[in-house]
Amino acid sequence: MTTYNKWQTPFYVGEVKDHAKVVDAFMPFILKEKDYFHAPWTLANCLSSCHHELNAQMPWDIWWDAVSPNFAEYLNSLEPVADYEIKLLDSWCNIYKEGGFQEIHDHSAPKNNFSCSYFFEYPDDTVTGGELILENTKFTDITATGLENKFKSFNQKCFIPNVKSGIIVIFPSWIKHFTSPNKSKKRRTTFSANVEIETRFTPEQMQKFPIQGSVGDFNFNYLGENDAN
Repeated sequence: MTTYNKWQTPFYVGEVKDHAKVVDAFMPFILKEKDYFHAPWTLANCLSSCHHELNAQMPWDIWWDAVSPNFAEYLNSLEPVADYEIKLLDSWCNIYKEGGFQEIHDHSAPKNNFSCSYFFEYPDDTVTGGELILENTKFTDITATGLENKFKSFNQKCFIPNVKSGIIVIFPSWIKHFTSPNKSKKRRTTFSANVEIETRFTPEQMQKFPIQGSVGDFNFNYLGENDAN
């Protein structure tokens, strides 16, 4: 007998090996917050380089080189059906001072496949506050069946990863998430990014897709390996 865990959402929580290198590269920009950060959101309380005209001057290539192995580790664990390329679409930095928070939101967009939160600085002087909270949007459906009272696998409304400075959390871009108020007097500084996965199908694999413009059934490994029986 085998239990197939098919529909639960995969989250990645891992340590970035070259975190110290990233800190050295970005700290001069963090310390010049008046030059590189603004407050673009009305429902959040933080400074951000998102949509700032100088965001591109930050050394995002150094950060991407540091976290690319983490992304590859995560994606390979998801059993890709073909070779792929990870494309960094955008990236930005948020600074949460004491009381700072982020409203609930997601990063859903046509090309946004996965998103992340990288903990550049995470306060270590408080027990609670400043958590990244990822919401289970199916929890209402689960409670309609009562399964949350019967199985631990179904009784989590939110996932709150255990993090520290140098940790990256990667998740599908449709996941709703938010940041609880920072209770520390220290900065809570995070990087966010969206990536697109460009899959490189072989000609043989492409033949299994419907003709462009048709309404035929999608039949590429539709049932999954060994599931047809």
